[in-house]
Amino acid sequence: MQAIIAKLIPATNSLPARIKASCERGFLTLSYDDSEGDAFDATVKALCIKFDKEDAVKYGPEGSEGSSWRSQKVKSQIPSGEWVYIFTCEQNKVK
Repeated sequence: MQAIIAKLIPATNSLPARIKASCERGFLTLSYDDSEGDAFDATVKALCIKFDKEDAVKYGPEGSEGSSWRSQKVKSQIPSGEWVYIFTCEQNKVK
């Protein structure tokens, strides 16, 4: 399993602020909306759902049932301001 790092990308003259969640497998960037609760959690959740769906297509629904992308995660903020999400061993379905 991989750790996921989520960081805020500040707004520019042409783009709004965004949050990028990335790991070795890939990344996902979503617009930052501070009115929707924890945008970092939402972006990481969206990335996990994306990977889980890709696995279901590649391995079939039965093969993705035990997907580690559905595992619970713990998070911690590091000094750079980025959030690091680490998967636990306990399985929990992503909604």
